[in-house]
Amino acid sequence: MGESVYIDVLMFQNIAMNFFLLYLLSRLTNISSKWWKIILAALIGSLYVFVLFVPRLHIFYSLIFKIIVSFIMILVAFTPKGFKKFIRLTLVFYTEAFLLGGGIIGLFYLIYGDINTLDSAFLLSKISPGFIIVGSIITTIFVKIGFDVFESYSREEESKVELEVYIDGKSCILKGFIDTGNYLKDPLNGSKVVVSCLYALKDIIPIEKIDISNFEINKEFRDCIAASRLRIIPYKAIGVDNGILTGIKTDMVIAKSKNKVKVNKGVTVALHNKSFLGDGAYDAIAYPEILS
Repeated sequence: MGESVYIDVLMFQNIAMNFFLLYLLSRLTNISSKWWKIILAALIGSLYVFVLFVPRLHIFYSLIFKIIVSFIMILVAFTPKGFKKFIRLTLVFYTEAFLLGGGIIGLFYLIYGDINTLDSAFLLSKISPGFIIVGSIITTIFVKIGFDVFESYSREEESKVELEVYIDGKSCILKGFIDTGNYLKDPLNGSKVVVSCLYALKDIIPIEKIDISNFEINKEFRDCIAASRLRIIPYKAIGVDNGILTGIKTDMVIAKSKNKVKVNKGVTVALHNKSFLGDGAYDAIAYPEILS
């Protein structure tokens, strides 16, 4: 006796999976949508099940039509404004769909070792709704961890900036990190401040003649750096209410990232006696507008 496939069960499973995929897509991309739009998109996607059972509709059982259906689901659920946002949603949607579908089928095979057909309707009918829910939860955890790691890496890469600092015809290159919490300003002219590790500036200022831990600048240092360049930068931090940093006004700081270059005039560089982020990966902390 052949296996029975109930279209109502299959429809319910498809609606549930489509809804879950679209909801997960919203969370992963931080693009919100209304519940009714996600439900409507999930319902539209589930109608594709009829293609499996109606012989006359088999002409639509093709890769191109499947892609078109997924496009319609994304457009209905999110109505993305702009081609880039649509492409981003589409790429994340297919990534999570492949990972989630592969994870559920892989878990099914791992437990039961019983996949004897590639027919999608037959396979879905054998996998119970409960198994789909458990498999979805397990796979989602791994997908979320993977996306979090990727986004963390992407944010760090976007925050990296190379700083070419010029003072009196001398220059040095710093490995910078853009910190959105850097609101330091030069109290004399209101210019933005880059905080730099003192040692990284050794090629352009006589670092051996300054003790920034005690805020002491000896006469030899003043002879090398014009008094008009020296600044006192007040700051606040956790456990520090009235902190002070020694600052030097630069002639120019050229900021470079992978796809941007900006020349910044008159930037003040505040001196710090340690490197940043613990492992010494960066020489300087830049302000957000240094590239914009």
